[in-house]
Amino acid sequence: MQGKNIKSLLRGALCLTAAIVLATTAQTTTADAATKECTIVFQGAVQGEIKDCGCKKRPLGGLAGRSALIDTIREENPNLVLLDGGNTYAEPREERRIQTEFLLEQTGKLGYEVFGVGPWDFNYGVDFIREHDAKHGFVHVNCNLMRDGELLFEPYRVIEQGGVRVGVISVFDDKLKMASMQNDLEGIEILNPIMALESYLPELKEKCDVVVLLSNLNKQTIPSVLEGLGAGNVIDLVIDGYNGQKLLKPQQVGDTAVVSANNKGKYMGQVDLIVEDGEVTDLQYQLHYLDISAPQNKTIEKAVNEFLEANPHVSTS
Repeated sequence: MQGKNIKSLLRGALCLTAAIVLATTAQTTTADAATKECTIVFQGAVQGEIKDCGCKKRPLGGLAGRSALIDTIREENPNLVLLDGGNTYAEPREERRIQTEFLLEQTGKLGYEVFGVGPWDFNYGVDFIREHDAKHGFVHVNCNLMRDGELLFEPYRVIEQGGVRVGVISVFDDKLKMASMQNDLEGIEILNPIMALESYLPELKEKCDVVVLLSNLNKQTIPSVLEGLGAGNVIDLVIDGYNGQKLLKPQQVGDTAVVSANNKGKYMGQVDLIVEDGEVTDLQYQLHYLDISAPQNKTIEKAVNEFLEANPHVSTS
């Protein structure tokens, strides 16, 4: 009898231990599943540039270096979302339009998810934007540009990477002006940015874990818009796509981080996010200088050089 009791006790102890292990494993698995990581890489205000700036002290920029950096970051961070803040296109001149078409062709190979809309993007007309979106699979978003009672672009787009749902929305400053070589901008209305964002942010937040604003606001206007949203501000990250500035660290406006990697393709920004239970719990930012001494994508470098040789009338930087 005593032997049977000992065996029963041992079996009970083993079952209890197994149950504890299973419960602990389940808790760990649940916690791991709730914690997710995502990396956002971006730039803005490229303004048609495809080559480095040619600066004497430190030449920066260029498509080839940008492509190589994106590949490097993607290898280290497969859950990558690639964004452009806006003002991708060059000046409204015919030779610069040709260069912009080449830029878009090469950019289409890099895997960009969403573009913001800035005043420079209208330089060749609305149809030019739509034509190249269709041709290269680009998506421009904006929530406050209207014509004939309808938005010119879809207001936002939700992207999922590594289980993280990233909602990307864009807004245009109602004090900015736009012009087009095609004279096709008549009737476009710029709605109040705060009112437009208030219309879309609640539904966007329901669909995603991270809310990103691609801003084409004057830099002084960004804080006032965020503050004007009040309790309705669910924006986690603002990417400045308009102002010719680079930020070495985020500017904090309440719970929103504002970052910028602008100025004719000389820089790229990287934001690494940790998301737990649908909320951003950690945000790390770094600014990359696209130095010409860094690795270059040789295929794109060759294409850029051949384009410039064939089109000596275009100007860069």
